[in-house]
Amino acid sequence: MKQTSTVFLMLLIPAVAHPQALPPASWPSGPNAVLPKGEYVLTGDTELAYDSITFSDRTVISTSGYEFDLQIRQSLNIEGTLTVRSYAPTQIPPQIAAVTEVGARGAPHFHRGPDIQGDAPTEQDGAVGGQGGRGKSGAEGTNGFDAGVITLRFEPAAKASGKLVVLNVGGKGGTGGKGGKGGPGGDGQQGGRCEAFNIQSEPGRGGTGGSGGPGGLGGRGGDGGRGGHILIRVGSKEIEDWLKTAELRVVGGDPGETGPGGPGGDPGQPGFGGRGAQLCAGKVGEKIGQPGSPGADETKGLDGAAEGMNGIVKLL
Repeated sequence: MKQTSTVFLMLLIPAVAHPQALPPASWPSGPNAVLPKGEYVLTGDTELAYDSITFSDRTVISTSGYEFDLQIRQSLNIEGTLTVRSYAPTQIPPQIAAVTEVGARGAPHFHRGPDIQGDAPTEQDGAVGGQGGRGKSGAEGTNGFDAGVITLRFEPAAKASGKLVVLNVGGKGGTGGKGGKGGPGGDGQQGGRCEAFNIQSEPGRGGTGGSGGPGGLGGRGGDGGRGGHILIRVGSKEIEDWLKTAELRVVGGDPGETGPGGPGGDPGQPGFGGRGAQLCAGKVGEKIGQPGSPGADETKGLDGAAEGMNGIVKLL
């Protein structure tokens, strides 16, 4: 028996993207080796050779994208089903971090008062603040993990029994990042002051604050990982017939999900009412304008993530 990598044994532990480092388990040795039930996670390229080996029902070997080479000289006995897979379905790249940058503030953006020199012309209402800019789109998700090469070598005298499932498929792409927050609306302009020496003059009302900008689109999901290769050296007609009962899959991984959209921007603040002048009263607080509306939360993300390329199944 030849071994070129460390393997971790996982018993009754859910599969995760990065399995916990448990005490390493040795592959069984001897003329009639038996592999106990569990999940074996490869941490490097692995090459094994046996005269005879028995796999307990529902044993799982996860290659983690490394090369796995198994040679059988006499007997492969599967007591039920043996699954050799590239990755657990839950093993996908972590989601990209959300955008922290806020969209641009709306323009125009005024100094809203209550006592400034840059207010609106006499008796006129202040101008409305501008709408905030759209939030930045989320980052693209990470591509799924690529599958490696799984090789099974049956010598001419070898026999096999049981159900073999080889799922050397690409990993699912990662989820796109969350979109950024929309920009705040611009503040409204202070209303114009009343006309000096005119007691009937009314100052202008403050301008309405601008609406917040819409949230940014969620990021595009990552592409699926590439499917791997399954290479099988068929040593006899008996093995060839047995392989017809096996499930062999090398499809590319599914595309990742789009990221969630970002929240809408904050509303702009209203301008204060106009100031007074000689012999006319200001109404700074009484004629304050209306605040802007909050920006719309984005509910969509960017499309375009693709499935990974399929691999190859080849009988040698």
